[in-house]
Amino acid sequence: PVTNSVIGNIPMVDDPQELVATPDGSTVYVIVGTDISVIDVKSNTEINHLYGVSGTSSTVGMFQDLVLSPDAQRLYLYYRLFPSPDMAVKVFDISTPASPVLVNTITSPLFNGCTGPLGAGIHPSGDKLYLVCRGMTNSGIDQFFVMDVATGQVTQTATLPKDTSNYSFINQLYVNQDGSRVYFAYDNTDGSSVMVFDGATGSYLGNITLPTKSMPRDMVISADGSRMYVVDQGKGGHVIDMTAGPYGTYMLTMPVNAAHGRVF
Repeated sequence: PVTNSVIGNIPMVDDPQELVATPDGSTVYVIVGTDISVIDVKSNTEINHLYGVSGTSSTVGMFQDLVLSPDAQRLYLYYRLFPSPDMAVKVFDISTPASPVLVNTITSPLFNGCTGPLGAGIHPSGDKLYLVCRGMTNSGIDQFFVMDVATGQVTQTATLPKDTSNYSFINQLYVNQDGSRVYFAYDNTDGSSVMVFDGATGSYLGNITLPTKSMPRDMVISADGSRMYVVDQGKGGHVIDMTAGPYGTYMLTMPVNAAHGRVF
């Protein structure tokens, strides 16, 4: 944080993907291929390795998202296991951070219309998971679900149709600080935007329009809630005024090489 320089590297057995850290910063969980690696931050070493969803290193799947509960007692893995079309949410007890224990696997018939997970988030109360999945075909409909954490019940709250060329892509999901809104980075050739949903019901509310030919990839809201920053693969970064308009209004673009970047 002081020098902006690399201070070390942690070897991984495969390409690292999604990661989440415990609130105290002591432990990081990383999706590595189809495994989950547990990293001790103080020593910068891997202290545990969970092999696939079936407990073997030969498991093949799409491990898309890790979500940590606000109380840091549960870790949720949203995934699809190949060659099966089935998707599920794995729930791990991480009351002992170094030793996650699988305590539940949540499935739903509603997942049957999905070919893979696109994003996941959790309400600040910890009582709801938000899940997005891609449709089964290029022209299939992407879907948004809200899952009751206590019961495991999954409800479809919205569908996301393709544009006129059968193209659209949800690239990331973000839940605001009080859980009142859920945002999607929505890449669509008919007009990309940040989609806005009600955090309580999961219902669609509206869009924050982005400049023409935008390719949004991720977003974050400032601590005071006044600004949203959107990573754009093609243009760099967009700044949204969250105090203007019904849900926020585009302000300006910062031209940087964002590629497939994330923002924290």
